[in-house]
This record gives sequence, C-alpha cells and structure tokens, in this order.
Amino acid sequence: LQAEQTGHILHRIVTVTSPIRPMQAETLASLCLGLTLQRWMPSESSDFWQVASWLGALDQAVRPSHGFSMRNFALGLLITPEGRAAIDGLRPDLQKAMARLIRHTATPRRPVSDTTLKFRHEAAEVLRRAGRPYDL
Repeated sequence: LQAEQTGHILHRIVTVTSPIRPMQAETLASLCLGLTLQRWMPSESSDFWQVASWLGALDQAVRPSHGFSMRNFALGLLITPEGRAAIDGLRPDLQKAMARLIRHTATPRRPVSDTTLKFRHEAAEVLRRAGRPYDL
C-alpha cells in the first residue's frame, strides 16, 4: 500500500464507524497495528484526530496484545517530527489520552499454577516414553 491509499482506507473506516456502532477494541488494535506497520504519519487533512478520539474513549480493559499494538502506534508517532506535531495538534484531552496509552504498562501474566506444571511434566514424560518429540 502507498501512504495515500492508507489514508483513503482510514477515511473509509472513519466514515463507516459511528457512535451508534462504536469501534471495538480488537478492531482498533488491528487498525493501530496496520498503521504502525505501514509507518503511516498523519497529515493535516488526515483522520488522526478520530483515531486518537477512539483511543481516548476506550473504556474497557484490553488484551495485552491489543494494548501493545496501540502503545506501539503512539510510540511510532513520537519518533518523527511529523508525528509529534500531529500529537501536539490534538485537543488537550486527546493528548492526555495518548500519554495514558504510552504510560500504560501491560498487566503482568499470572504465574503458572502448580497443577499446570505437574500436568506439563506428566505429559512430557508420557511423550518421552512413547518416543515422541515434545517441547515444553
């Protein structure tokens, strides 16, 4: 995709999404990941403000992988002067939302239970005795 095509796709997403049918966290994470991979930079006429608004309005807990995609999107903007200028051009509440997104740390993984470890060990032993390759 060319940068111009990315802008057209983003504009179409903005057009289709509405307050009645808000963007789901999974969709927003996918959008952020795609924009990050494309190395998309907002222009003055882009719909970046809407993406920032969706990120700011996100009021539900997101999966760690989704949070990483959103955070990487925001960090990717900060590494260029154009991206920093785009964030500077946002309303103060949206700037705060972007800052919250960057500061957010992923929830730590729960430790593996003793029962899970025992089961993995037993499964590995059965596979070893059967001569099957296994990987824990």
